[in-house]
Amino acid sequence: QLMTLANKLPAHPDERLEIISTELGRLNQIYPRLPKAFAEQFHGSMRNFAKQLAEVSGGFIGFYTISFEEKELINLPMVQDPVML
Repeated sequence: QLMTLANKLPAHPDERLEIISTELGRLNQIYPRLPKAFAEQFHGSMRNFAKQLAEVSGGFIGFYTISFEEKELINLPMVQDPVML
């Protein structure tokens, strides 16, 4: 199902980023309703997943595997950290 969703996203990276950021931002409405420990663990897993995706998407012989733009996004700035709620 993940591939089906990914294939429905626009081809242009900026358009994809806008849609993904908006969808991830919806977690800000959900986190307060979840048990705090679960929300924190889930958020950590999402950040780890984002980092792994960034590492896989590029690089040269293990160097520069995460671009500057990706570094700004892997901490999921569009999603409020549940620790802060």
